[in-house]
Amino acid sequence: MRTEAIGSGLLMVWLLAACAEGTAPSPEETASANGTWSGTVTRIWSESVEQSGEGVRSLITQSYEAVVRVSSIQADVGAWELAGNAEIISSFTSDYESHTTTPLGPCNVHYTDDAKAKGSVQVEGGLEAGDGFYQFHLNIPGLDGSNDTVRDDSGCRGPNNIETTPWSVAPITAAGSGDLTDPDHISGSTTEPREGGEDTVTWDLTRTP
Repeated sequence: MRTEAIGSGLLMVWLLAACAEGTAPSPEETASANGTWSGTVTRIWSESVEQSGEGVRSLITQSYEAVVRVSSIQADVGAWELAGNAEIISSFTSDYESHTTTPLGPCNVHYTDDAKAKGSVQVEGGLEAGDGFYQFHLNIPGLDGSNDTVRDDSGCRGPNNIETTPWSVAPITAAGSGDLTDPDHISGSTTEPREGGEDTVTWDLTRTP
């Protein structure tokens, strides 16, 4: 009951202010500032970095995909809190070789990593929509996985160590904005380049009264 009273009070202040300026919102505009949003946001990125020279070669690849299904709770007129569940798949691989010559003879080493993580996390964020514009953001927590590592120094008179170690996916955000041409639907995508790959955020949300 207290929340409803506060929300009604905020709406009344907004209406009175608009009327005082001679721009009272229409019933349609008032309705579009309320309701519930739901839909899907995805963030997918990949990267590949290769280096070589003077007997050394390395290749590092990374990939990340989060599919977030969200719904909203209204926080204010034209403002919503977002919450939902993200399904995450992420990987990291590295392949490093070094070939040198020492006074004792050839020295060849080979190191590899093969890390993976897959699971679901709870996501939260916010959305603002009104006056012909919208913007949103989501905070996506990290995720724990594992890394199969090889540290092969046998070509340099050393050991060949193979083990599985913990590996974690870092927290990340997904955000978007654009013109609010339809008060009941927002969608779009952005793509930014990464070294040897790209980073894309895609969203599709629908408002119901």
